[in-house]
Amino acid sequence: MNNQMQQWSLARRPQGNLTIDDFKEVSLDIPEPGEDEVLIRNTFISMEPVMREAFGDFDSFLPPLELGQTIPGGAVGIVEKKGSNVNMLQIGDPVYSPAGWSTHSVFSEATAMKIASNDFPNEYILSVLGYSGLTAYRALTEYASLVAGETVFVSGAAGSVGNLVGQFARKLGAGYVIGSAGSPEKVRWLLEEAGFDAAFNYKDGDVKELLKQAAPNGIDVYVDNVGYDHLEAAIDCMNLNGRIAISGMISGYESTTPLPGPSNLVEFVPKNLRMQGVGFPQDYAAATQKLIDAVAPWLNAGEIIVKQTIVEGFEKTPEAFIGLFSGKNIGKMLVKI
Repeated sequence: MNNQMQQWSLARRPQGNLTIDDFKEVSLDIPEPGEDEVLIRNTFISMEPVMREAFGDFDSFLPPLELGQTIPGGAVGIVEKKGSNVNMLQIGDPVYSPAGWSTHSVFSEATAMKIASNDFPNEYILSVLGYSGLTAYRALTEYASLVAGETVFVSGAAGSVGNLVGQFARKLGAGYVIGSAGSPEKVRWLLEEAGFDAAFNYKDGDVKELLKQAAPNGIDVYVDNVGYDHLEAAIDCMNLNGRIAISGMISGYESTTPLPGPSNLVEFVPKNLRMQGVGFPQDYAAATQKLIDAVAPWLNAGEIIVKQTIVEGFEKTPEAFIGLFSGKNIGKMLVKI
């Protein structure tokens, strides 16, 4: 086994749109695990657009990364070595860990979560059976309280969370599912493969007008992955007692100045609207198991399409991440090492 590992860190504070020069790759000796630890060779790394918020030198909802710090994120891999006190994990076991952008990692047995044996690829724990799926499922069931027959609109609908919102909504009984995306190719995929009833390219005109055309009877639930103009358009189209679940605002992650908020919040009063952010679950393991229990039967029946954009090669990790902000992915963006 090669005794060197690679990691990607932040080389400088980005100014505006990301470039490859904002990142730095370093080589290190592969560490030996301690008595209570395991050494993991990572095989897939999850690209999480929200991490862009940690690249600046200002406090947001994520603390700023230190320059030179390994960029965080989820990963799946294989246990290659284990300490003498490790009992629950064996060499060769597939595991999930918060390894970030790294080819190898060392974690305690308690931190490295063994991926349950099932018929699904291990990397699904980074998408449909992991945080993307969890966000989509909780947005609909816990935050938006979807009722059968209602109309659902999701922005960023071809992304890792958005496409699952649409597909899960259909399985949960939604009467009509609408999505917005940023290219004709993505709109076609939503309509022809992902099972959306209506979809539009938000670049084709005013988002408010495009949404009104797609939802002539209004919307009951909005799951927001974009923010700003999409949020304002959704508020305009919300029906009485509508619910909004905020799971992301990718349109603002690379902005160097604050983007304007919606100008129509007053509509919350006469429409009796509710808006809430989809936070990280307090008991992640229990929430994930609940997700798997609900979604695994749909997957086994072929009723959910798992769309992943896989970039091959650890050296291309920054390129994959940057691609999230120019719409290079359909579904979950992963790097395969």
